[in-house]
Amino acid sequence: MNNREYNIVLRNNTGNKPKQDLIESFVVRKITFESILTDIRGIKKPKNHLVIGQRGSGKTILLHRLKYAIEDDLKMQTNTIPIMFSEEQYNLMEVVNLWESIAEHLEDYLEFKDLSQQISDIEITKNHENDAYITLEKALIAKDKKIIVFIENIDAFFKKIGKIGQERLFEVLDKNNSITIVCSSTTYFDGISKSTEPFYGFFKITELAGLSIEESINLLNKLAEQKKQTQQIEIIIEKNPERLESLRRLTGGNPRIISYLFQIFLDNENGKAISDLYILLDDLTFLYKAELDQLSAQQQKIIDAIAKNWDAISTKELSQKTNIDSKNISAILNNLEKNQIIESIQTKTKNNLYRLKDRFLNIWYLMRFGKKREKENIIWLVRFFDAWFDKNELLMRIDSHITNLKSGKYNEIAALDMGNVFLACENVSNEVKYNLYQTTKSLLSGKLTKQLMVSDDLLDESIRKLVKQQEWDQAIEVLKEIKSKEKQLALAGWVHLNKGNVQKSVEILEELYAIKPVGELATLLAEISKILNLLDKTIFYYEESIKYKIWDSYYKLGNLYANQIDNLIEAEKNYQFAINHNIEEATIPLAEIFYKTNRLEESENLISSAIKQGQKNIKNKLAKIFIKQNKIAEAISMYKEAVEDGDKTALVNLGKLYLSKENPDIEEAKKVLLEAISNGEKSAYQPIAQIYLKEENPDEAIKRLEEGIDLKDAESAHLLAHIYHLRSEWKITEQLFLKSISWGRLSSLVCLANAIIYSKRKERKNFILDQFEKNYIKIQRKPVLFIAYARILLWDNQFDKSLKILKNVSERLTIILKSSASEERKEDIIDELTIYFMVLMSKNQLKIAFELFLDNETNYKQILKPVYYSLMNLMKNEYPNEYLKAGNELKETVQEINKTIEKYKTIYK
Repeated sequence: MNNREYNIVLRNNTGNKPKQDLIESFVVRKITFESILTDIRGIKKPKNHLVIGQRGSGKTILLHRLKYAIEDDLKMQTNTIPIMFSEEQYNLMEVVNLWESIAEHLEDYLEFKDLSQQISDIEITKNHENDAYITLEKALIAKDKKIIVFIENIDAFFKKIGKIGQERLFEVLDKNNSITIVCSSTTYFDGISKSTEPFYGFFKITELAGLSIEESINLLNKLAEQKKQTQQIEIIIEKNPERLESLRRLTGGNPRIISYLFQIFLDNENGKAISDLYILLDDLTFLYKAELDQLSAQQQKIIDAIAKNWDAISTKELSQKTNIDSKNISAILNNLEKNQIIESIQTKTKNNLYRLKDRFLNIWYLMRFGKKREKENIIWLVRFFDAWFDKNELLMRIDSHITNLKSGKYNEIAALDMGNVFLACENVSNEVKYNLYQTTKSLLSGKLTKQLMVSDDLLDESIRKLVKQQEWDQAIEVLKEIKSKEKQLALAGWVHLNKGNVQKSVEILEELYAIKPVGELATLLAEISKILNLLDKTIFYYEESIKYKIWDSYYKLGNLYANQIDNLIEAEKNYQFAINHNIEEATIPLAEIFYKTNRLEESENLISSAIKQGQKNIKNKLAKIFIKQNKIAEAISMYKEAVEDGDKTALVNLGKLYLSKENPDIEEAKKVLLEAISNGEKSAYQPIAQIYLKEENPDEAIKRLEEGIDLKDAESAHLLAHIYHLRSEWKITEQLFLKSISWGRLSSLVCLANAIIYSKRKERKNFILDQFEKNYIKIQRKPVLFIAYARILLWDNQFDKSLKILKNVSERLTIILKSSASEERKEDIIDELTIYFMVLMSKNQLKIAFELFLDNETNYKQILKPVYYSLMNLMKNEYPNEYLKAGNELKETVQEINKTIEKYKTIYK
């Protein structure tokens, strides 16, 4: 017998083996065998057993081994007769056929001579089956015998006899002590699974799982012994036990498939796993092809989709892949499952998943019909390796693979396939995959390397690692290998952004946005544009992201208009849109706009609503609204509520409120502020120090401010800087102002500049200019500070740069001054502009000042009318009539401005 014939016999004709051969080859399922045998040796009534297992799991050999054990048992053979029915039960169509067949088997024993004839002679009436059973039962009782009936595929028999027949058979088996059934089935079926069925809960069920590694070794040892190749299998077990485990996992521990694979692995112990499997797949072709050819065209189409997916697949996915209606697919799946070609996997929902039951059939199908050199073709082997090995074992395999590759003796196709398998394994890190990819590229021919399945995700991680290492050129080179244009552009934008080439990043991402406009990308472009201070682009891309329902972009636009562009009208509109789309973050800034624009009732309503919804940390804001409404008692009460909620800043605000009352409550303020200090609130040190200064206790004030500075309180540093400035202690003054700036009080920058300018310390001019440059990005968002910087540049005679800065901010100034911004904010801007123009005029830059006043867009002439007429007074030779236009109410103000300009000539010299 050749190898193929040997394997086919081994797989499909277990029951035909001679008794002694079968007993000797029975080396697995021994625990199950002993358990069932013990039960059927029962003294009174043996238990009825059902063995469930997929094809090839060992049901037939187990049932035959049990039959032979009963025959050889000295105690049981005296009164127990085992009867084995063949797997093909074509004659068993009704219950009566079972009694007839049992009688035929019993005639092999002398004491039951003519029993079959007795049953045949029974007159066929409606009681025919019962009469046949009574005849059989009487014979067994008369001879004091019991029978154990072995029936394979009991589900098929149950289906034939129907529910009425099952009810009758159950009635007999439940009461009769002479007949016991030991049967098998490939799956759980309705007859035993449904509570409404007669045999529900009747059988003691044993489910045959996959073999353990120990059982697999026992099986292989026995097979090797039969083939007289024990030495070879012993070497494999000793040196390569992982191959046996791989074999077990590949087959699911199915004894029949293990037996079939055994000869392949044994004969190829020095070969590569993939080469072994290719040989086996060729050998299986005629068997599997014959099985699939019996299916209908639609069944084959569905099998194709299931097999190529490898992993379990849903009905919906199958419908999409096959273009077959879901209802039709369900019917086809049910049929395929009943025929044991597929199996269903239960899920938490009503929708099951499906896969080929015979996993090796699936492997064969993929290798024959999957797309060559693509993941679909080797997905089974990828899953196989991921299941077989842990990360360390895979690393060893990859190292061995690379060594073989470098040896030059590796079959290139096998090397390519194995390389692709490792590249697709989940248990291999992307770093290892990338090294494998680079090595394989360098060793295989160029044509083959194009078929390497390096994923974009792998290249993505490699690029990110290179970026982390600042290997910019190499990262950009790897970018070229990304297959997806969209992913390539996205990564390129990210690489250049990290490299610091922000402008290049924007250009790349804008190209990507043109190809695939999505909300997340629009948001990213908006954020980058904001960093570059490209306000028009920032607005554009935030508005684009809103088209994709990224509603928090309304909130970000609101912040942009409120903080950078100072357009409260647009800010309010966007905040309101954000709130309408449930972006709660917009509530407070919108309330603050209402507060700034004296729409106090609207502000109060928003804040109150937010507090009711659980935002207790904003009670301070509501208290400030009450203060502005002159509801002092309500403000005090609200601050106290905030304190009870654990808000430490509320104590400070309460202290300041006591100080700001028409009749300041100094003692209460002190008490509250000292309590805040004891609670660790650093913002309390500055107001408590102000109290001590008013009480002419500077030492205590300085002590408290120094304590605040120890806690990095910007306000404490700011106030103490002013104290030392009055004392002309310049070094300490500068240090304190710098601390205040670094801790977040940017306005201290102006105070520092003014302290240096008014003390005529020209040697510190470059120092203060450097400070403005260091904080340039931050002050851009503060128009008053931006104008102050332009003024400092005038001091240094940098007129062009100063004018450029002023022009950059002029549009925003116009928006603010025309908006509903607070009067206090507008006055701060006008005051700083007034000083700027006066310094410009003190520098005798009258023509430049005049040109600025001619700018109709900003309309400085209207905003700074007294300054304009002061300029005209200085330029009355060129414009003799213009200064005369000033009304009498402005003359005194003009004179004061002229005096200040004269003073500035000395200060800003």
